[in-house]
Amino acid sequence: MQTNTGNMIRIMVVDDHKLFRSGLISLLQTQQNLFVVGEASDGEECEDIYFTLNPDILLIDIEMPKRNGIETIRSIKELDKNVKAIVLTQHENESVIARAFEAGAMGYMNKDIILGELLYAINTVLSGNIYFGPAYTRARLEELVIRLNELEEMYDPESYKLTPREIEVILLIATGLTSLEIADSLNIKKRTVDSIRKNISDKCNFSGGHQLLKFAVWYKKNRHLFKQ
Repeated sequence: MQTNTGNMIRIMVVDDHKLFRSGLISLLQTQQNLFVVGEASDGEECEDIYFTLNPDILLIDIEMPKRNGIETIRSIKELDKNVKAIVLTQHENESVIARAFEAGAMGYMNKDIILGELLYAINTVLSGNIYFGPAYTRARLEELVIRLNELEEMYDPESYKLTPREIEVILLIATGLTSLEIADSLNIKKRTVDSIRKNISDKCNFSGGHQLLKFAVWYKKNRHLFKQ
């Protein structure tokens, strides 16, 4: 996809949804000063070709197979301190925004933005500034990172070694369902749900149902940050 781009802004697009990726590339190519030098469908593929393509701007999704966008940005940042990554996602959770900023993203935008705002973000990031929308200054983002790190000292989901079934139950607990309702939803017996809840509490060292519920709500909001 590479060619002689002269003074054009060289962009790489990374998203696992082919229709969105193709549509975004087509839209970007309507701009005379932009050139899409490459694309990838997941984080691993992105890292494989990023340093060959050497784009000016990396537009990247968060939730992707093999390696998510935050992990990918962090990994590239270790080798290229000047990487200029803008996250394009449907997630507006502040903890995800904070983790993207901490990983090295210089921009963060919802996928339903208009072209004009995306172009503004590209030019802002290209000039060395961040663009996370008007509500997020650098000071605000740094504050969010501090708060998130303090909160995560309470929980360490990756060390709990939760099984897929336990995670499934946790996500349903977060919606406020009772054990009986969870059992009906998963087509299993209530005593099986009760056993799973106990296993989760034992792994996480929770002393009561209120702690499990608090963790479940937190985990549902932040699950994109973990490999599970």
